[in-house]
Amino acid sequence: MPVSVRLSELSPITQAQLTDSDLFLVTDSEATSSKKLTLAIFKSHLFSGNSFAEFSDVDLSNPAPSDGQFLRYDAGNQRWKAGDISLSSLGELNDVDLSGTPPTEGQTLIWNNTGSKFEPGTIDLTPLQTQITTVDHSLSAVDARLQTAETSVSNLEVAMAPETLNSINELAQALGDDPAAFANLQTSHTSLGTRVASIEGDNATQTELNDAVQSLMVSLGGLNADKANKSGDTFTGVVTIQDHFIVDDSNNLATEYNLNIKSSGSSVFGVLGNGAVLLGNSVNAPFIATQDHHATSKKYVDDAIALLGQEGSPPSMDTINELASILNKLVPTSPTTLDGLVVNIQVDDGTRRLCSNFFDNTGGTSGLVAGDQVKRNVGNMITTEKIQDVGPGDSGTLTGNIHTDQASLSFDDNVNNATSSGLEVSDNKDASLSTRDSGIQADFYQIYDFRFVNAFSPAGLNEVFFTHSGSTTQSSYYYQDASTVGAPSLTVSSVYTPSSQVVAYSSGIPHYTNSTDNDFTYVVFADDMSGEVYDNHTVATSSQTSGFTHEGNKTYTDFGGTNPPAKNFARFGATASTEITQYPRDVHTQVSNNQFSNWTMTTPYGSDSIRPSTSMTFNIMGSTARTNVVDEDNILVSGVGSGTGNAARVGDGNGDNPIANPLTWDATVTPDNHEAIVVGGVLKHDVTDYSTGFRPAGPDLSGRTVNDQYAEFDIRRSGVSQFTINYTGSCVGCWVSMPNNTAWQTSLSGTNGWADMFQSYRGSGVPTSAEPGCSSGGVMDSNGGSFTCVFGTESSSNDSENRILVRWKLADDQSITSMSFTA
Repeated sequence: MPVSVRLSELSPITQAQLTDSDLFLVTDSEATSSKKLTLAIFKSHLFSGNSFAEFSDVDLSNPAPSDGQFLRYDAGNQRWKAGDISLSSLGELNDVDLSGTPPTEGQTLIWNNTGSKFEPGTIDLTPLQTQITTVDHSLSAVDARLQTAETSVSNLEVAMAPETLNSINELAQALGDDPAAFANLQTSHTSLGTRVASIEGDNATQTELNDAVQSLMVSLGGLNADKANKSGDTFTGVVTIQDHFIVDDSNNLATEYNLNIKSSGSSVFGVLGNGAVLLGNSVNAPFIATQDHHATSKKYVDDAIALLGQEGSPPSMDTINELASILNKLVPTSPTTLDGLVVNIQVDDGTRRLCSNFFDNTGGTSGLVAGDQVKRNVGNMITTEKIQDVGPGDSGTLTGNIHTDQASLSFDDNVNNATSSGLEVSDNKDASLSTRDSGIQADFYQIYDFRFVNAFSPAGLNEVFFTHSGSTTQSSYYYQDASTVGAPSLTVSSVYTPSSQVVAYSSGIPHYTNSTDNDFTYVVFADDMSGEVYDNHTVATSSQTSGFTHEGNKTYTDFGGTNPPAKNFARFGATASTEITQYPRDVHTQVSNNQFSNWTMTTPYGSDSIRPSTSMTFNIMGSTARTNVVDEDNILVSGVGSGTGNAARVGDGNGDNPIANPLTWDATVTPDNHEAIVVGGVLKHDVTDYSTGFRPAGPDLSGRTVNDQYAEFDIRRSGVSQFTINYTGSCVGCWVSMPNNTAWQTSLSGTNGWADMFQSYRGSGVPTSAEPGCSSGGVMDSNGGSFTCVFGTESSSNDSENRILVRWKLADDQSITSMSFTA
């Protein structure tokens, strides 16, 4: 059906978006159809062959234009005339004076407020330049003073500092950036001097001297501690307190100690930078407890446990090994757990594909992306297939997970069949009854079946899995589709005929050929092309028709979308469209119904179909010669006599038995009124007006009378005394003649040499005027079939041109759709 489009719904475009290949649609009111032309053709015809001088309001003669001039409007003459686009000089402007003080090079126009005019003058830039120079000098002086100050500070020395501490920065760093450090050092120095003086005065003993040295060390150590304990400071180096306690610096590395206790130079206890505690000389040689108050490393205990029941375990473990061996023999293998089992989800709408921007409840952990196939569920409940005979069925908790929703059921020694929030446990029984694991001893384990039954299903992509006592099933995924989109809706534009057409003629009637220049176009519009899922990228399908080719199915990309399509594509008033092009097939036919393809769009939400509608009838004749239809210059001759080539149409006189005078047939010329017409591969009695309602438009044959019409075909073969005439359709007469066979013409002189296929052959000799029948084995009838024509004692070899003519007669509404001549 034709589609209606409001102007307000059309998208605006800019000039930059137009290209020469863009199409304009033009309505031909006389032909009641639309045509198309490109922007390039439109521009080439606009003003084509004209001149501006031909417009009534343009005068290019007085004065004649010269190079570089423009059209300027002359209000006095009310004409556009050639002239300059601007004044010849600024001096002609009313507010510019170039004559009082003529301008010199480098000057500019300066406003003179007294004279209220612009006059030539020079702008004085001296004050501005002086100010810039002054600023430059000032900045240079500041830079010099700053440089001097920086040098003085850098070269400042402290007389009392060690030789390596020759600047304020180095001294501050050495003192730990502590303002009190220097004062503390002075105090310690004074105390030391006093103490030394006392010792010297008292003739101190060695012990007293040692105490003094120790006091000095403590003072210096306090200074060092003051420096190291400041927040944000780093203590560099190692401070050793006695000979067995070491505090190292640390960067929180696993290979570096924060605390290290040594014995005879070997580490016996340590705290590493990453917080790990090391017991023993190394991880490979741990201490082993030999008394109650001794410690044993975890590694030793772990290694011992790992060796239980194996060769190489400590002898003290023999009893445990033997016990483990006995227990292994007494306790049977436990039943299969749910670990790694596949969860099959039962959905109500098969498998679909995810649109881009789909709602993902898994946070991306599923690995599914737009375009991937996934099960689709429409109802808000979900059920999984039952997983049978797993354990343990007498302990732990089974948890079912859908997105973030969980349902749990706990097990004990009783029968635990129950349902909770859609999680179902059933057939909880002794494991000896398992069909999954045969041979389990009774009274050791229990097993159960489980599944989700009508569990609530949140919208979006969901993950489903189950857990029990540390075991987890595989995850399965499905999409809960909450889209409200309906079935797609299709509409179609009018069909636009080719801007230039390529035709071939039959009986004077023009036909479209199968040239791609004969391209018919129309536009399919679509709404509601997707929701949250889609079926396939190919969204609209069709096929060729009896008369027109099929350019291929259409994808979301063809409709202006993407692959995969966006969620809710072409919804909420955003109609999508695609242009369809079809050109005639390589066939001989006339098409009046269902001329163009029927398009069907299918989505998970429904389907719709549309076919462009036109009242036109199309005559088509492909470039390939055909024998399965009536092709005027290619009627099949097979196995008849000697010779080559098929039969072709010739013109001749009116009536049943005119004097044979076959004329060369010109398919481009409208035939005489008595000649039947071959159109679209059909020979017909024709009084049609092809000038209206047909494409391509042809001659008007409606003025012909409804009298019988004829068609004559020429066969060239020698050695023919009989052959078969085959036809499909209907007729009221058929005659055969050999126009250049004297004996034949003489015997049938009363019928001008025409023998009648609607009468039986006389049985011997040559057909005569009294008995002109030439049909053997049954006369030809008007309903089609195969009929044998005989020449009696004559042959086509006796015709000087080996010519056989077959003449058909059609009454009103009769037609022949195929004919051939065979042995």
